[in-house]
Amino acid sequence: MARKKAKGVDTRWLPAGTELIREGRVEGTLYVLLSGELAVYKGGEEINRISTPGDVIGELGALAEWPRTATVMAVSPAEVLAIRRVTQEILVSHPSVADKLAQALEKRFRVSTNKCHMYLTLIASLKRAILQDVLCELLVGGHSARNTPQEMAEAFHRSRIRKRMEERLAVEPDPDDPRVLERLASDYGVSEEYRARLAQYPWLDDALSERLRKLRNDWDLLKERPLPHAIREMARTVVQVMELLNEMEQMPGIRKEMEILRMENLVPFITRAETLKTIYRRVNQEQFRSEKDRFFHERKVLAAIQKARADAGSDEVNLYAVAKELGCETEYEFHIRSIVAMTDTPTDYVLPELRTDVTIT
Repeated sequence: MARKKAKGVDTRWLPAGTELIREGRVEGTLYVLLSGELAVYKGGEEINRISTPGDVIGELGALAEWPRTATVMAVSPAEVLAIRRVTQEILVSHPSVADKLAQALEKRFRVSTNKCHMYLTLIASLKRAILQDVLCELLVGGHSARNTPQEMAEAFHRSRIRKRMEERLAVEPDPDDPRVLERLASDYGVSEEYRARLAQYPWLDDALSERLRKLRNDWDLLKERPLPHAIREMARTVVQVMELLNEMEQMPGIRKEMEILRMENLVPFITRAETLKTIYRRVNQEQFRSEKDRFFHERKVLAAIQKARADAGSDEVNLYAVAKELGCETEYEFHIRSIVAMTDTPTDYVLPELRTDVTIT
């Protein structure tokens, strides 16, 4: 890269250990690596290395006045080109800088939108579960065990409802679109009940999905414009996506659900089921006035677990939701965290005090 100096542009030599950018600061200089190696730190932890000449550093601060997202330090003697103000003239006269900026913004946009989509997928899966519960309650009934002909018939119908929903969603171009579930609820005549159930979860917000869809459309339009003239708008769009992601990550409901789902995926179904049964028995043991009472409560939790597994169609079922229904989610969450924390391979692990001879059938 040419090192011809222009107004507001100079080169800087950085001895090893020199801090170039500090996380959280607001300042608008753009840096281009000329030689050497830089380390990127976020929250005090190293997350990346930059060693390719021509790579840009600090694009969001320079283009959108966004606070620095990370600290950057030289890990070896390095030289950078410092552009104190990124003007349109600089972008036009230095097309390689514009290209590198576009690549950096594209990467940020892709990473942030992928994270947003992960949260929206979770929201969509929770909404599907809610709609399925509404349909099963209204069209089938509340039984979940399979001990009588009536209960066996109801379990069969619940399975059919789940299968029909999956078939309907499979032909949709975007099954995570909230309008798809609204249409399904309308087709089944349960729109009012579905909306009432959703109202219990204010963080299941359809507006988030619409905002992400609009930002993706805006991005596609920007990529069709001549590059130097679209750079600043691209940076602003990236900032909007990052703000949306930050909103999602700050929602207590979705963060908790995401974390618990992640932990549950580390623990096999049989371990989670045995844990939940034992916790429920322990929490409700004062109500066991007789052997008949104990049997009734054990049958209740077993039926709830069987229902959840049948509705999910596999062992990949969120038993935390079952624990919430049974009123012992705090204890269940604590023990699942303990299982994950106490072993690197929780596949066959059950806390000794939670072992039980009651099996899942």
